[in-house]
Amino acid sequence: MSHQENITLLELAYGRMSLKAHQIERDLVLIMASSIGNSAKEQNELLSKYKKLTLGRLIQLAKDKKIFDSELISHLDNMLKVRNEFVHDIGGVVGDSIMASGKPTDIIDYINSFTAFLKEVSKAIQIELVKSAPEIDFDVINEIASKAVKEWHT
Repeated sequence: MSHQENITLLELAYGRMSLKAHQIERDLVLIMASSIGNSAKEQNELLSKYKKLTLGRLIQLAKDKKIFDSELISHLDNMLKVRNEFVHDIGGVVGDSIMASGKPTDIIDYINSFTAFLKEVSKAIQIELVKSAPEIDFDVINEIASKAVKEWHT
């Protein structure tokens, strides 16, 4: 495979990983606001506040408020550690992977395996989201998102 093809595969894998990590972060914001807020007004205020928190702060808040069981918290901690390596040190991670083995596909495989882990964590988080915010109409959210995406692409 050519260098350019490897770069393209890396970008695709990294993009999928980033989108899945962001979805988890977004769902955590919704869970935290709906679990902690006592009224719709308070939940909306918390939603605005929590959107500004880092993923690490959201996970710490979930620990402090005992929102999830220890197994899910452990997965979130592991996810945060690896996600931070990718987001904050991607150049080093990629360079180390390529230099250590001489195979650029190793980092792509690692990102893909991490994305598979993120998908499983996301499933668990979405179960928690439905439990904590049963009044959320996900069909309406999907409609809004679809409309926004169509507007962006026109």
